[in-house]
Amino acid sequence: MKYLFITTAAIGCLLTSVGVSAMQPHVKLTDIKYVGNGCPKGSVSVSMTPNKGAINSVFDDYFAAFSVKPGQLVRRCRLAMHIHVPKNKRVRLRQVRFRGFVNLPLNAHARIERNYRFGNNTKRVVNNWKGKSFQVINRREPFNTTWSECGEMIKLEVDSMLELVSKAKIESSIGIDSFDRLMSKDYRGERGWKFILDYTPC
Repeated sequence: MKYLFITTAAIGCLLTSVGVSAMQPHVKLTDIKYVGNGCPKGSVSVSMTPNKGAINSVFDDYFAAFSVKPGQLVRRCRLAMHIHVPKNKRVRLRQVRFRGFVNLPLNAHARIERNYRFGNNTKRVVNNWKGKSFQVINRREPFNTTWSECGEMIKLEVDSMLELVSKAKIESSIGIDSFDRLMSKDYRGERGWKFILDYTPC
């Protein structure tokens, strides 16, 4: 019985420190802005989950594609927002879940670069692919930022770029959450960027 008491207390302490998925009703998301030729006006949807434990960013037009000719395409998108937490809470970004696809013939390659910023914490991630391949991109990227100050309004930003280069005269494409294109490939997972947040009391 004594052993059970210690274990329960330890678990309770852990749940308090990481925030788990407890409801955070007073957390707000504001000043959502995006700009770039990869995310034209009206093509991005940003929302928080009901418990405020994650931010979902869904894209409709962030892709590059060639049909029957070679070439090079670059698409960019900068997405930014502010997270408001109450005075008795702190927040951190624990993980970024990133999803998309590449569809490359021989003699084609693609690159996705993203630069994350959460307050004063930054991280750069670059991935490269070569044809011939079709691949659904499904990555979980640890971030583990430092905790914000109590009640701080903190900025979350992603400055990203995707590049497609093809010397082939057949279809090639790369995309971040292009809904219709993923559906055409029978992809049934989550889409776009998902930012996983933790909270802790002050």
